[in-house]
Amino acid sequence: MLTAGWSEGICHEARNFHDVDHGDWGSVALFMLQSLVPARADDKTRFQVAIEVDGSSGEWIEPLALRACSGQQNIQQLDATRFAAIATPQLLAKLPGLFHITPLTNLAKIVSYGLKPGWMLDRKGRKDIHFSPFPPHDRRNEMMRHKINKISRGQDTYAVISVNPMKCPKNSLRFCLANNIVLCTEVIGTHAFDGIWTLGWSDRVESHQQWIYEPMMEDIAVTHFQGDKSYPDTRLASLIAEGTEAYNIILAECQESSPKQIAHYHRAVNTPITAKEQSDHEGIPMRRCPACLQGTASRMAHCLCCSAEFMGQFRGGGKSRRQPDIPALFRVPPKSTASRRASSAPATVRQRPQVKLTLPTIVGLPWKTALYPSGGVDYEYIVSQRRMRQPVDDKG
Repeated sequence: MLTAGWSEGICHEARNFHDVDHGDWGSVALFMLQSLVPARADDKTRFQVAIEVDGSSGEWIEPLALRACSGQQNIQQLDATRFAAIATPQLLAKLPGLFHITPLTNLAKIVSYGLKPGWMLDRKGRKDIHFSPFPPHDRRNEMMRHKINKISRGQDTYAVISVNPMKCPKNSLRFCLANNIVLCTEVIGTHAFDGIWTLGWSDRVESHQQWIYEPMMEDIAVTHFQGDKSYPDTRLASLIAEGTEAYNIILAECQESSPKQIAHYHRAVNTPITAKEQSDHEGIPMRRCPACLQGTASRMAHCLCCSAEFMGQFRGGGKSRRQPDIPALFRVPPKSTASRRASSAPATVRQRPQVKLTLPTIVGLPWKTALYPSGGVDYEYIVSQRRMRQPVDDKG
């Protein structure tokens, strides 16, 4: 198919290459092989070629196989360990870290559901998650230099996710020796994230890189926020009300009185995350956003729902830190009915049934009994007593 003069079963794209003159020592096959060779030393190696070699002379005979180093689709017939071996703990201990670059628009889903391979999001997506062992602007990161330059010239905003390799699933990381990248086929949860920051054109202050995710932010109490309040009264009422009647009362008070709405808002802000909200994001520490009153990741510097930026103060780590008082839910007191007795009427005492013992009658021996309530019935039992003892001789 790639040789000159071939006319059977040839596609339109390949037919265009057959009209090119490659000289005495050239051909379409050699042209394709040359296109796979990186032009510069710092270019990324994308393909590997297996070539048959003459055993006696050591000269190359012909190419046998061609494969991509990384970026394959999720094909079940493909053995991932053939092109990237499993990274050992000794190798992971020597790496500075794992760094993944993604558009900032994907950050909300990544923090909520973890970092997933491309095939889990798109049918034609990649089989693996790609990591670089060095930060984007590290001088040793020659592999990503062209990509960083392309991103810096564009208008889109990207984020850098730093992952702790020791917190990744066991035997999930593989090291590709051809281009010095780390691959992963499994989902990496947010518990393995060391930090997330926006990618700038440099690590200098002038590039305005912002730190937006950090585990220590969980210990910062949010006292202020920058942004607009975007919560409806219905969400406020659903957080602090129990029952339909209480919900309607709070909803009416929020619409009629501004002071009451502010008071209800302060109660709603201190309402802890519900079990339903936490079940949607298992394993992710959450807090309630003061701007939209929805649950969001507590390790983020802004809300993932309304993008309000958090401000506060460090309250110290550990169990000794003071937590805000949890307000009780608003309940409507039960109404009094005619069937219930009036407050001035005496209480009626219902006589409980009694179960008596049948005891023998003995002269000079009284029985002392008491009642024991159990299951709405009073049971009679004998109370033991000390008796006078007299010695008995052979005469009685």
